[in-house]
Amino acid sequence: MAEEEAGNARGKASRRGKRHEAAERRPPEDGAIGAGGVEPPRDLRGKAVPRERRPRGIVVPVAPGVERDDPVTRSCCRLHLLAIEPGPARDSRELDDERTAVAPDGQPHVDPSGIMPGTLMPSPVPASFRFVLVEPRYAGNVGSTARVLKNFGFGRLDLVDPREGADHEEALRMAVDAADILSGARTHATLDAALDGAATVVGTSRRMGKHRQPHYDLHDLAPTLAGLALRGAVAIVFGREDSGLSDADLDHCTHLAYVPTSEAYPALNVAQTVAIASYELSRAIGLEHPAPADGGDVEELALVDHAAREAMYAHLDEALYAIGFLKDGQVEGMMRRLRRILGRAALTAGDVQVVRGIARQIQWLAREAKLDLPERR
Repeated sequence: MAEEEAGNARGKASRRGKRHEAAERRPPEDGAIGAGGVEPPRDLRGKAVPRERRPRGIVVPVAPGVERDDPVTRSCCRLHLLAIEPGPARDSRELDDERTAVAPDGQPHVDPSGIMPGTLMPSPVPASFRFVLVEPRYAGNVGSTARVLKNFGFGRLDLVDPREGADHEEALRMAVDAADILSGARTHATLDAALDGAATVVGTSRRMGKHRQPHYDLHDLAPTLAGLALRGAVAIVFGREDSGLSDADLDHCTHLAYVPTSEAYPALNVAQTVAIASYELSRAIGLEHPAPADGGDVEELALVDHAAREAMYAHLDEALYAIGFLKDGQVEGMMRRLRRILGRAALTAGDVQVVRGIARQIQWLAREAKLDLPERR
């Protein structure tokens, strides 16, 4: 009997040893202990809950460096997806520099080193935006603006004739971890220079008026601006701390926007306004993922820039004056209304050519008619 019991004990020990060896040979996900020696989760009855196996392919948005003619962005322009294949001998929950990145159609893609699952890659749209502060007086506002821009994923800050610039000690203190935004800030002598290359210009002002229409709630305008950012650079312009933007400043703008506030105290600090604007824009970009109209050529849909638009207004001014439509004392008000009309038309280069063609024909007819008009003062 004793020999029989001893034999049974040796058999049980042998079977337990084989089970332990088999468990050690199994991958961590299949064993009783998970990766890194962590006990797997168990239900209320103490039974191990099986791990959910993760797919081999991990999909993340395409990085901004991917070119427009890339096969993925061409075939899936709204989603901008990139498939990242983990190595065959690696745990699919990890990514490292040795992983290969391939597009769904098998074409090579940019190296996504450092991207972790679930991380949102930056959209290319925010890079189209610039935030312009006109004659800021306090470095604290400059630094605070840099901070909120970084909070919401924007990176370009332009300053027009600042009294205290981006290198001021107070600006660096208020920027906290956004010193890179400050170091990249551009300083300009004039608003015209700051708007160079901008296709859409939005002036922010809480003041309404006869020549400040239409005046959009920034929340309502944000989705439109997100779409326009795919067709050219967008500048959001903020005024001086004490007086805001002048009518002459707003003449350069294609759109006017405001942030609704209490009538009891409507004035916002400039950095607060930037924070609200950047939040609304980042939200619109994230929710809308707007794209040019189907079937349109990207170059044909591109908006004309600030310099070309200003040249068109100057040409139209001369032509309308030549036929007596514009008169001394009325030029500023009428041209301001024309700027409001044409500014919100999202003009392309072709549109500007048409308007200037009309202006040239008006000037030719005025010369042929030999109109007796007073000299322009």
